[in-house]
Amino acid sequence: MNRPTIVIAFRQLINAQRTAAFEQTMLRLSYQEFLLKSQAYNPEGRYDRFTALVKADGRANSLHYKTSFAVIPLIEQLNGRIPLLKDTFEKPLPFERTAFELVESSISDFSLHAVALTYYTPPLLLLESFGGFLLLSADVEQGSEPFMLQVNPNLSITSYQLPVMAEV
Repeated sequence: MNRPTIVIAFRQLINAQRTAAFEQTMLRLSYQEFLLKSQAYNPEGRYDRFTALVKADGRANSLHYKTSFAVIPLIEQLNGRIPLLKDTFEKPLPFERTAFELVESSISDFSLHAVALTYYTPPLLLLESFGGFLLLSADVEQGSEPFMLQVNPNLSITSYQLPVMAEV
């Protein structure tokens, strides 16, 4: 097949308004880790908000990475499936890797804690696009049963590769 391959990123914003068990656990674990790790950059408790802390001490930007360690076991429980990104038959798409982001937090108010988890799919064969839908195949080499994915605002194509043409 002479079709491009794409990688899709899906960003899941998780804050106190979210009610799913996975999201609440993600918030609780990451907040506890944030409170612990942020002390190194804020020993006197002078800065209440994460964004203020980063502005005052750029090294605090490493809290994205440091806070993510607390949620790795939770992400592993997803078994490589994106819970909120499903094809038109309600089958969740696979992911190969994730990126964790600490959007905002407060050392005094849990309700202000917000994180984002971005999931990245393995390369997918882009067969066609029409309307707000993508026709995709998971097997880039052989092609496999295609599936439809509806485009939404939290979805982005992060890699687009045209096939290499063989010389004749």
